[in-house]
Amino acid sequence: MKLLIILCCVLVSVSAFSVEPLVTEPAIDLVPIITALLGDKATAVIVIVSIIGFVWAQLRQLIPAEYMAKLPGWLIWYLELLAANKGKAGNASSNSPEHLKKWGG
Repeated sequence: MKLLIILCCVLVSVSAFSVEPLVTEPAIDLVPIITALLGDKATAVIVIVSIIGFVWAQLRQLIPAEYMAKLPGWLIWYLELLAANKGKAGNASSNSPEHLKKWGG
């Protein structure tokens, strides 16, 4: 059984390397743009923004929507975007600070 699993893993890995990717180049490559704008500190800025975004996404779920609804609309929009709570990934309307701000509790 172990030999069969090893054989399957080898065949899958070999076939994965033989297939060309569907998209060879990204439509917009953001790394050179960010590096041109920020210079040598681009990597540090990207890492810091990523860490802050991850921590905020974890903390956001602990903050009640009623508290967030007291903030200005543009700040709610930005904080929800940073926490990845926009679009189809957003909270239910009953737990959305934008909904509470617009329609009340």
